[in-house]
Parts: sequence; C-alpha cells; structure tokens
Amino acid sequence: MKNRGLVIGLWVVALGALAIFLGLKFQGQNSPTITAGVVERAEEMQKISIGGPFEMLNQEGQTVTDQDFAGVYKLFFFGYTFCPDVCPFELATMSQALDILEEQGHPLEQIQPIFVSVDPERDDVASLAAYMPAFHPKFVGLTGSQAQVDGIKRAYNIYSAKAESEASTDYLVNHSSLIYLMGPDGEFIRYFPPKRPPEEMAAGLAEILS
Repeated sequence: MKNRGLVIGLWVVALGALAIFLGLKFQGQNSPTITAGVVERAEEMQKISIGGPFEMLNQEGQTVTDQDFAGVYKLFFFGYTFCPDVCPFELATMSQALDILEEQGHPLEQIQPIFVSVDPERDDVASLAAYMPAFHPKFVGLTGSQAQVDGIKRAYNIYSAKAESEASTDYLVNHSSLIYLMGPDGEFIRYFPPKRPPEEMAAGLAEILS
C-alpha cells in the first residue's frame, strides 16, 4: 500500500501542473458532487445510450465480457498507456478515491474500476500488465482488436483519434476523459469530470454506496 501510494503521489505531483492547462473534451464547469446542475446533465446523458455488451482481453490475457462485471458498480475510464498526463492523473485520482472509501469503511467489493485502452495498436496485454500495477490493485485493464475497441467506444460514446501522423509509432491520442459510473445492471448512473480532487469522487461514490 505504501509503495503504491508513493507511486500515485509522484504521478500527481509531476502531472498536476500540466493537467491545469489541458483542454479536455467535455470539461467546462461541471462538478462531480451531487448538485442540481450535475443531476440535470447526468439526466441529459442518460437520454443517450451509454453502455452495452462488449468482449475484450484483460491484463492477464483472459477474455472478459460485460457480464463478468455484472452485479457491481463500475468506474470506466478510457485512455492509453502511452498517455503522458491525463490518463495517469485520472487513474491516480480514481485510485486515491478508492483508498479514501476503504479508509471510511466502505466495501470495495461493490466497485470495479476499469481502464479501457483506446490504442490497441500499442496497448497489448503485456503493456497493460506492466502499466496497471502503478494504480489501485482492483483495476482491470482492457484491450483487444481494433474492432473490439471500436465496439466498446461506440457503446460508451467515447471519442478518440490519433493526434499525429498515422505513419508514426510515436503519437499522442486525443480522447474523451470523463469517468463513467455504471450500475450493477449496466445502467449509466453519472459521470465524474476530469481534474477533480479524489475526495470529491469518493464523496460521490459514498452517496451511491450508502
């Protein structure tokens, strides 16, 4: 726990200054706390189909589907392991929020954090296996073929596109950076905007778990 906390802390310190300047898709003035404005926006998003069946590979090379995560709340974040700032920052925030919940006595078996790669060209099973241990041990990393990734992106209304030349292997990927909270039956509950303190995410999750 101490080593993981140190790793997460170093990510946050190193990336915090950079994250302030990031122009992220969907950012704006949203707050992750349960306020009238957030509820209204969440209700608007519920009118859009978010979520659905998928089949992917986890970081252990096992084939998993949406049914493997049925019955628990799920936190979905879409990104890629080569991401220099947004992805490690948000994954660290999710990890810290889970640590806070655990310290408060909330049962973490009710929550499954999931990281989905939008860059299957570089993010194979081995890449995820090396990347995920830097974050909370409950994390499941998902990758797959381009068709599988495109399918889950469509299901969750996720945008991603290479920012550099298609011919280059050293490229960035622009992508949506919301964190989705899905219910035990796969229903969309709410989203957490990027760059929010882990304490606010933990408070939002605690309201759902109470």
